[in-house]
Amino acid sequence: STAPGSEISFEIEGTQMALLVHKGNDQGTIEYSVDGGPFQTLSLYRGDRAQNNSALQTIGKFDEAARHLVVIRHSDKTSPESSGNRVELRMLLTAGFSAGKE
Repeated sequence: STAPGSEISFEIEGTQMALLVHKGNDQGTIEYSVDGGPFQTLSLYRGDRAQNNSALQTIGKFDEAARHLVVIRHSDKTSPESSGNRVELRMLLTAGFSAGKE
């Protein structure tokens, strides 16, 4: 995304969730909320020019597997050192699914 204010929401099930994000010198900031909790801020800025700037960020850990609502939005905040405000989310990973019930 290159548009601050853009937002995505989805439900997942599990005991852990993480985002695989791109970090770089032209990246901005995201804010995320899990289950209606307060928004947490995650800067995607990284000052070096490494070719592979993927980073895994845990955004939730829970005692029991359950459905969770995740909201991620492109923040208008950015690092002063960043040359842009891009946001690249690569993947959402979940773990700890509950066994199916009959």
